Amino acid sequence: MAQAIHVLVAPDGDEVVALRHRFPANTPDEVWISALGIEGGWSVLSGDVHIARRPTEKLAWHQSRLKGFFLAPAWSKLSNLQKTARLLLWWPKLTIQERLVGPGAIFQVPVNPGSRLSQIRVS
Repeated sequence: MAQAIHVLVAPDGDEVVALRHRFPANTPDEVWISALGIEGGWSVLSGDVHIARRPTEKLAWHQSRLKGFFLAPAWSKLSNLQKTARLLLWWPKLTIQERLVGPGAIFQVPVNPGSRLSQIRVS
């Protein structure tokens, strides 16, 4: 999905990279979160909203200052084709929101592209 979306959004200057193309599949969340945070300039789009809730990952997230967009649970019921189509509909809102918010902000992305993003509080 990441490659398909990248091809379509790259002409606008956006880059989409699958996590598995950057890190081995068994890389612990806190390791890749820290690495991307050190590198800087990354925002994360993930289906694993629990990253914002598990203590080790939550600490890594705070320290990384990454911005995150986590798919609501209903996304798991969609096929990859349906997810890709809906993400493309969401893309303009996600890119605007990414530019407006500060480091460390986390949002949940509902399935319906007509809905609003909701900020996830991590404390």
